Amino acid sequence: QVNQKLAYDRLDQIKAHSLAKSGLRIALLRISAFQQVKKLMKNLTGSKGGTSGGVPGIPKSVLDKIWSEPVTLPFSGDISGLPLSVRDSISKFRKDSAMEGVLYLSITAQSDKLNLNSTLTPFAPPPPNPQPPPNPSAVNPPSTNPPPQQGDTSPPLEPADFDVETARRQLVQTIQQLLTQKFQEDTAFRDAYQNLQPQDVADDILAWSDLMFQSNRAQSQSISYKKAPFYDVSELRYLPTIDDRIYQLLSGRFTAGITQGININSIKDSVLQMMVPQMTKEEREAFFKFRDVPPPADNTFKSGDDFFKYISENVQALRGSESQIKEMKENLVKRGIRLVVDETDFLVRVEAKVRQTKRTLLAWVSLIEDKRQNAGQGTGTGSGSTSPLPSATQGFSDPNNPASRIERSNLKITQLKFL
Repeated sequence: QVNQKLAYDRLDQIKAHSLAKSGLRIALLRISAFQQVKKLMKNLTGSKGGTSGGVPGIPKSVLDKIWSEPVTLPFSGDISGLPLSVRDSISKFRKDSAMEGVLYLSITAQSDKLNLNSTLTPFAPPPPNPQPPPNPSAVNPPSTNPPPQQGDTSPPLEPADFDVETARRQLVQTIQQLLTQKFQEDTAFRDAYQNLQPQDVADDILAWSDLMFQSNRAQSQSISYKKAPFYDVSELRYLPTIDDRIYQLLSGRFTAGITQGININSIKDSVLQMMVPQMTKEEREAFFKFRDVPPPADNTFKSGDDFFKYISENVQALRGSESQIKEMKENLVKRGIRLVVDETDFLVRVEAKVRQTKRTLLAWVSLIEDKRQNAGQGTGTGSGSTSPLPSATQGFSDPNNPASRIERSNLKITQLKFL
């Protein structure tokens, strides 16, 4: 009986593990569908230029529901209020699926937080690759330069533009702002942590993640610094200056996942305050009231310039001050931070439960840009011409067999782990 119990428990573990992986595939499908619908609608409406914060005719908040709405499978809610055809489809799915267990799936944005690894040079946005001259012998030579990354209001980042010391100083200032704000809101928190130095917290974070950073606190630590980038925000718990309450303060404002920038269409109040400390509480409330207007209106920002224009007109401390706006832009470039208006980085959380067995899967997923490969990287021929490589969206195919076409995905899983 004991062996039988162990065998059945092991079988449930395998089922839950496989169910969690199936949930990840569903999540990738939803993210891919979001991207494809956005492209389709732009083509139908004749939209030109780079990716913007929304699709003409469809509010961004509605479009984002393709990936952002949590899903539970099998669907067990009340379907009596749905149309008859939908009810029949759901009832048939419940009957025919024979699905064991329950699957919960959620996808959250990651670009609405600051990156703990943003002080590291390898995590700064790289400079764009120069566009090679078109090859006359290529089948589909590129005719134009690729559009700049959407939302970027500064010149393309060069290696010298990112300044490590500036990024480190800004980390100290950011932690100082967080503690000051918390002290003003919570007197009990202020009494407990009034002797905590922001520099000490920043030193621990930098010493943990940066091999080149030398901390005077290293000799007194019971846990040696990792000297490598943060893999997860939970690693903050290893630092001596960060207890449960400080961790709760930081974890909601920082991420360790790979991000292309800060999404100004999804940032929360705490991150906005860190980005633009000149904004008062009333001005931040007005900002979110303007940006998050319900459909069918759409006030989401279409570029980083729109964001800077808004704050220059609506923030009293910045009104009419072009020098402060310019300094803010340059400071973001030195810190390796770009402003984006579309979500490109997601955290997928899948919880699969089969009877008493539960498996949780976490995956960090990024949308990668469509880029045509340089035709000069192909295989040379006797005449000196080269064969072009297919782009990320072209896929590979046999010209003699159209059915052999294989599409390449624009999704990249940067981290994945089971809990």
